[in-house]
Amino acid sequence: MSEGPEKAVVEENKTKTEEPKVLPPNLVIEVNDMVKRVEQLEIDVKDAGLEFEGKTGEEKDLINEWGLIEDISKEKTSINELKKQLEDLKLAYKTSSELDFELGRIDLELKKIRRKVPKEIGLIEKTEFMQSYNEKDSIAAVNEIFTNFNEKEKNEYLSKNKKIQGNLNIEVKINVISIEYLDGTKNEQTLVRKKVSYSNPEPIEDVIMAEIIPKTIADNKDEINFELEGYEIIKEDPLMIKFGFLKLDYEGKIIKYSIEKKLNIEDVKGARSVVLIGPTQLEKASNVVGFSIFSFFKNNAGFTNAERGGIMAGFIIIAILSGYYFVVIKGGMVKLRSAKQRIMAPRIRTKEKMDNKIIDFENYPHIPKIAKKMQESEDNESKEYKIIKKLISESQEFISADEFNRAALIYPKIELLYRNLPKGVKPDVYRQCVELQKSIREGKEEFYKGIL
Repeated sequence: MSEGPEKAVVEENKTKTEEPKVLPPNLVIEVNDMVKRVEQLEIDVKDAGLEFEGKTGEEKDLINEWGLIEDISKEKTSINELKKQLEDLKLAYKTSSELDFELGRIDLELKKIRRKVPKEIGLIEKTEFMQSYNEKDSIAAVNEIFTNFNEKEKNEYLSKNKKIQGNLNIEVKINVISIEYLDGTKNEQTLVRKKVSYSNPEPIEDVIMAEIIPKTIADNKDEINFELEGYEIIKEDPLMIKFGFLKLDYEGKIIKYSIEKKLNIEDVKGARSVVLIGPTQLEKASNVVGFSIFSFFKNNAGFTNAERGGIMAGFIIIAILSGYYFVVIKGGMVKLRSAKQRIMAPRIRTKEKMDNKIIDFENYPHIPKIAKKMQESEDNESKEYKIIKKLISESQEFISADEFNRAALIYPKIELLYRNLPKGVKPDVYRQCVELQKSIREGKEEFYKGIL
């Protein structure tokens, strides 16, 4: 009787060891059938790539311009991954229903690839032209992007932008094409390519480009595929997209987008590009070129004349008091707080004894005002300011790691937040932005020199 349970355990262990560890032979046949389908797709994709590589003339230009051969190559990578998945299926046990699920998933991927890989392209219509400056477009873009500007600031900003327009070139190419895919489906697309360049020997740094797209082209953003990362939707009706460039010179920058339908060429011409100088460049245009105390106030830095006069007087008083401390009092028994610490104290005492010397603050009526101004400066560490400081720090970390493209992608966010900063902190952020731009640009140039 005692041998019964032991025998049952042995039989159970034997059953476990005899469980198949690989796919049963009858199911391997189904996997092999799917492998043949994947291999046939691989041949079709390769043939499509060779067909496109053999194109000439305008079709060849379109294929190169829109990276269609590169798109085909990406699908080759997807096919190789599917082949690997099928081989892995043979190495693990699955029931018939489990295998059907996996094969169904792979079959769906094959259909997607056939729908995405083009095998034929045809040019239906095309046009090329130079876009001219339109003041109404500039006003519309400024009104949407710089919402915190008052009328006077907007007019001054528009005036400064108008001065650069004579050296700006916007080349527009529009192509309407037809594409046939491996699965036999066909569609028509409208392709828009714009190259913006600046012919002045000295490039513009920190550039904003707005693309205004009317309803005749697209009802919403989902109908447009942008071939550029880092854009921002400013408005949806009509659609306004904003791009940012660290630098614009004679070599220019290119933006591209496509709409998956055939459009009237004249309607597509209604998409207008507006090029604007960015916030840090605006500070330059306003002659903020130095960061010494005197050049800082000479160039306004966001303060009124009355405020500048009071703050300048305060800096002078601080300098006098600091000098008095270091020349007259230093070396004595009493250690004094710095002038800034004294001014920032919760209560400003009218008299302070310093080694039997008395400074009467009542003789300096600007000091309470300066204390208030400095307190306001500390309060100005708004949410935007704190985020900007964090973003600048992240950009610097990417630069240190030679990841200049990632640093450049952060910059438009900094630029957007810069607009809403209190005027008192803008000059400091401006200086950091200029240094950041320079580091990204010089780092990119040095990096690419090293790999070429």
